[in-house]
Amino acid sequence: MAPNLALYNHNLLVQLNRFDLPTREIADRVKCSTRAVSYNRSNFKKYGFERAPRNKTGPPRCITPEVGVAILERLKEKPDLYQDEIAAYIGELFEVSFSVYQISRFLKGVQWNKKVVSINSC
Repeated sequence: MAPNLALYNHNLLVQLNRFDLPTREIADRVKCSTRAVSYNRSNFKKYGFERAPRNKTGPPRCITPEVGVAILERLKEKPDLYQDEIAAYIGELFEVSFSVYQISRFLKGVQWNKKVVSINSC
């Protein structure tokens, strides 16, 4: 696999692509392959910018932003709730069941823990 273009060469490639120069001429000026120029143009057409977005890893999120806001607001009211109590509350409110593991992953993602809560409340 070929190494990525240096930042300077990448920026030059982007600028030259905006002038609609032929692929071969751009490749000669940037000192890269015609394939790199073609990928760059393709990414710009697909995504609106020259670099493709990163691939997401891990399982898809099951807690939607609305549910996340509800969890955080409930924890502001009662910061000493257990995760199974949070899951039961969200189940009643949204009529969707979440496991304790899903609640735990969400709370870890927003960096919520009881130590921070106890320090902030003092």
